[in-house]
Amino acid sequence: MIPPIRRSSLLLFSIAVCLGVVCAARCLSAQSFDATNLRQPADLAATWLVHDGDDPAYARPDFDDSQWTRFDSTTSLHKVISSSDPRVVWYRLHVKVSPAQLGLALVGAIRGVAAFTREPAEMLANLNERLVGRAGAGFATALAAHIAADGRVTVANAGHLSPYLDGREVELAGALPLGVKSRTRYETKHFYLGEGGRLTFYSDGLVEAQNQRGELLGFDRGEELSVQPAVEIVEAAKSFGQRDNITVVAITRDSLIANAA
Repeated sequence: MIPPIRRSSLLLFSIAVCLGVVCAARCLSAQSFDATNLRQPADLAATWLVHDGDDPAYARPDFDDSQWTRFDSTTSLHKVISSSDPRVVWYRLHVKVSPAQLGLALVGAIRGVAAFTREPAEMLANLNERLVGRAGAGFATALAAHIAADGRVTVANAGHLSPYLDGREVELAGALPLGVKSRTRYETKHFYLGEGGRLTFYSDGLVEAQNQRGELLGFDRGEELSVQPAVEIVEAAKSFGQRDNITVVAITRDSLIANAA
């Protein structure tokens, strides 16, 4: 739960939930929440740090917020903010996660970033900065895509498998995964998904499925399967010898939706 804003004059608030591996030395003075043993939703409405004004640096986990004000959600925000009518208010909270919870950290970061941009390359760059130095020796591959109602698709890739458009692999520029190197830049690819067209996304667990002979399912078979319904793709991987977790997302542009747009 996010601390409430009591007056409609506050047009925008921003949340910096700083994600870091346990014992991360770069966490400064922000209030912290230990999520290393978290197994269910938790209330985060206790004590945050707040500051009026806006600066992209406020989202950085290593930002020095020692001069910010502690805020209890039971108190009116206007009692702790110096400006009588702030237009933007930031909240900060450090959430500690273990390296094994990198997926949890990434999900929380995605939700925060998506509130401010829909540009895939910008989203990946922002996510990367949040994970650098906070994933231990780990990293995360990612692919961000924006699909417009008229069929325009914008994609940026961070070390993930390319998607398949109507059974053919979409060629994307190579890039480092998230969390490896600060200030990594991600290229954008534009293409069109026609009416009745199909766009399929895989996680690497599918193409790395291995049969009893040690043979991988591989990219060629993955491309052939990409025109099948998602359920059938998953069953084919399981029959082949899939052991790792897999994700398959298949999107078809329906003509009814296209006409309504």
